[in-house]
Amino acid sequence: MQKVTKKSDLDHTFYGKARYAEVIQDGVDREVSHMTVNITSKQMDITPAIRKHVEDRLTKLDKWQAQLINPHIVLSKEPQGFVADASISTPMGPLVASAKHDDMYAAINELITKLERQLNKVQHKGEARRAASSVKDANLESVDEEETESEPEQ
Repeated sequence: MQKVTKKSDLDHTFYGKARYAEVIQDGVDREVSHMTVNITSKQMDITPAIRKHVEDRLTKLDKWQAQLINPHIVLSKEPQGFVADASISTPMGPLVASAKHDDMYAAINELITKLERQLNKVQHKGEARRAASSVKDANLESVDEEETESEPEQ
């Protein structure tokens, strides 16, 4: 893998050739499961511990076996606490979440939990629709059976 040092290199070279790398604002690349992750910080530095925590928590999304396209995590410090924002594209639709907490690690944990809930909802949306229609069909069949049983035969 090549080391990227300039923003222009990040936009053109790194994204095009390195599918299995994490893009970090300072240009360090790392292996992360199967996705390229872009982590940006505002008004704070990203420490190796924070990078590792984000990386570890994002691997929880792998259990849904969804293709995550261009995950972008923004970590920022505000007067009221820390904010973690994420936007991830998937073939089923975008996942967007934001979490605010006094502790950076807690904000990241809350953010990933919100993303998991959204991903679960998107993944099982079709199953819920099919289940709802089968319940309607079952109710109609039971109503038809009751009507035929209650009609006197002549």
